Amino acid sequence: MRAERVSGGRDARRLVIAACGRSASAGELAALARGVDGEALLVLAEYHGVASRLYDRLHQLDVLPPDVVDGLLDMRLVAQAKRLDAQRALWVLDGALDVPFLVVKGPVLSAHWYADDEAREFSDLDVLVFPADFTRVVDALGAQGAVARATNWHGFRKLEVAEIPLALGSTTIDLHWDLVALGEHRRFVRLPTRELFENSIEVRVGGLDVRTLCPVDTLLHLCINAGLEGAHRLRSLVDVDTVVHSRRVDLDQFATRADRVGASRLCAAVLQRTTRVLGPELPPGVVTGLSPSRSWLVVTS
Repeated sequence: MRAERVSGGRDARRLVIAACGRSASAGELAALARGVDGEALLVLAEYHGVASRLYDRLHQLDVLPPDVVDGLLDMRLVAQAKRLDAQRALWVLDGALDVPFLVVKGPVLSAHWYADDEAREFSDLDVLVFPADFTRVVDALGAQGAVARATNWHGFRKLEVAEIPLALGSTTIDLHWDLVALGEHRRFVRLPTRELFENSIEVRVGGLDVRTLCPVDTLLHLCINAGLEGAHRLRSLVDVDTVVHSRRVDLDQFATRADRVGASRLCAAVLQRTTRVLGPELPPGVVTGLSPSRSWLVVTS
């Protein structure tokens, strides 16, 4: 159920956006929280994947009804359990594979980009391997008990899907040979797997040293992924906001790389939407440097 359809959903949405952004003070959040529809707030928290963030920012305001605070806490505890399951799956994956692989999004964003690693929820693992290693990796994970979560292979071939979801215990491993999942999207957005590996860096996640995307490619992938999904879930926008304001990404290199892979306009639209929803504004020229056409940015705002 979309929270906008629940009575009071609009007020709840304003509160969720403010709590996910950077600028709202505790007093401003308390004012927005007074009288907000608790059901709508919980629906939005689940839909956008931001319950842990909302709990952290709202539970001490002494404004929300206890049952709403308890609901956010329950979702946070469930998210923590899923995080532990995913980290255990990462250990299994690390021990089972003898080929290069990259871990992207979830656990890497949580551990490497967020000041509070529990604020970023995730329940699955996104893993990238070379196309030539794909079958070998599927077999290796199958030997560890992983099974395919979807078996509509005709549909996969028709859509030229570049990933398959594998269930390993309670965790889903989205195994990719290309980070642009659908063939129709790869016609105009190209993220060459070999270049992503060549640019990759090593980070520490849950006691393991794993390789992941470099900062420029991290922001690029987040923008592309969010844009192709419609950029409507707040967790994706918070990811983009967190990375772009980290001061760890060379934005000139990012613009150059986005242009080279055919994603300049898509990235510009996502960055513009992120700043409109969450703020603050990006440094002057970042968005227009990606998409000089102001009319196109107006259309996508």
